[in-house]
Amino acid sequence: MSCPHATTTTIAWLYGEADEAHALHVADCAACTAVAEEHEQVMSVVVPVLPRGKAPELPEAPAWRSPTWWAAGVLLAASALLALRIGTAPVSVSVPEPTSTATTVAALEVEPASVWSGELEAELDDLDASIDALAADFGTL
Repeated sequence: MSCPHATTTTIAWLYGEADEAHALHVADCAACTAVAEEHEQVMSVVVPVLPRGKAPELPEAPAWRSPTWWAAGVLLAASALLALRIGTAPVSVSVPEPTSTATTVAALEVEPASVWSGELEAELDDLDASIDALAADFGTL
């Protein structure tokens, strides 16, 4: 004898958060009636010991914890990541051959990454050689 409403809609109805039409269901359903009676028994014990009066006020959150600061922090982090991504992406621009007889630049290729590629390649080759030497002789580690 179980009802899917016994622990959901019936509890909400007891607190005034469900439709009043649910009262007809509670009257006809043994499981929901049992839940309502059990809730009434618990509340008869709990209510007398509850403190009376105004609920204590919660302290205000510090300004740095407000949603505005969190949003600003997320925006700053996202823009920093975007700047890093854009700053490291190779740029390649090529201009098609001119179709007219006017004097123009035939082709223009700009690749900022290639400016450093010679130095970087040499350093990477040195690192690869060092790693290979260390892998060959574990005694030097």
